[in-house]
Amino acid sequence: MNDATSKFTRRRLIRTATMFGGAGLVAPALVGPNAAEAAEKLDASAASARTFGYVEVAADADVERFGDKARQARNGLQNCANCQFYADSGQDWAGCPLFGGREVAGAGWCKAWIAA
Repeated sequence: MNDATSKFTRRRLIRTATMFGGAGLVAPALVGPNAAEAAEKLDASAASARTFGYVEVAADADVERFGDKARQARNGLQNCANCQFYADSGQDWAGCPLFGGREVAGAGWCKAWIAA
């Protein structure tokens, strides 16, 4: 085992570990969220959904709590599908960065709505 290519050294170990460790940190950023995360629908009863007043049907927006914005949602002027944050996928549900990329209903609404 005097062959230099098969010699195990501390330097080689550190270099290899650094290379593979760095790849482990970079790979998720290159691939994006995994399919299970992307397909997860936001539960309207989740704490984050309640904080933003998220509802799956804009007509159910709480006018007493959110005022004119909710009133506009109830009148069909605001919904997730016409919001800047909605990652339109051509489906009824799509990801929203406000909720960690979880899917929200295109017909839904929350108080963070901003015109697309």
